[in-house]
Amino acid sequence: MENESATTTCVKLSNLYEACFYLTHGAVIDSVEIVKENKRQLAYLTLSNVLTSCQAEYLNGRAMVNLFDFRRFYQHIQSHISVAKAKAKKEAAS
Repeated sequence: MENESATTTCVKLSNLYEACFYLTHGAVIDSVEIVKENKRQLAYLTLSNVLTSCQAEYLNGRAMVNLFDFRRFYQHIQSHISVAKAKAKKEAAS
């Protein structure tokens, strides 16, 4: 029988704090998609290798992280979003 804590999944989300939590537990950014919604640009991140046990921990309000790691991953996500927004702007201008 497979150990549930080792079960992984792929998720698509726009909550940067949730994404940071998953990244601190080994998730990987697969893609960043910029979507126009209500005259704003929203970033949707697709993450792979997300532990289902981490999802349950986050959704049940028991998420805890090392603040240094969390801040590092937050900056990492912001960099990915900046690149994706610049690419979307360039494509819209074409």
